[in-house]
Amino acid sequence: MNIIKVIVDMLPEYCAECSYREVVTEQIGEKCRFGWHKIDDSLIRPDWCPLVTHNEAFDWMFFESKATQYIVDKLHKEFGLRKESEEK
Repeated sequence: MNIIKVIVDMLPEYCAECSYREVVTEQIGEKCRFGWHKIDDSLIRPDWCPLVTHNEAFDWMFFESKATQYIVDKLHKEFGLRKESEEK
């Protein structure tokens, strides 16, 4: 099982500000607790960072990920959206 996204209330600008950064050992250096990626530069926020805000998570889940039909149907029902097949 892999962590894909982690929803947070505020995004840090870079790893050094993040609560999920962890110094493992002096030889290994810093790692992210999610996926244990090695942090090469703690003064940037890397592309692989899984942190997203609520709005970004919704956009990612609805528009970018391959949502199951159950999720799509639930979102349509919850937000009153019509399916493409119903628009015609």
